[in-house]
Amino acid sequence: GKSSKAPVFNELRQIFASRVQENLILIDDLRLFGSDPQYPSLNEISDYVQQAGYVVVENQEMDTLEIRT
Repeated sequence: GKSSKAPVFNELRQIFASRVQENLILIDDLRLFGSDPQYPSLNEISDYVQQAGYVVVENQEMDTLEIRT
């Protein structure tokens, strides 16, 4: 879809393609996901990350999305 061109997907593709066994990725501005055209919805990003074999944890208090192996 249109949001698959969002910069966050390109950044995650590069991280997922690395040979690092363990990753902890923090994405800030959680509140913008799904409300700003530059950000995919939380469902889109969660589905993408889970398909890559990672775990997604939303932390609304810290306004972050945590992605880890």
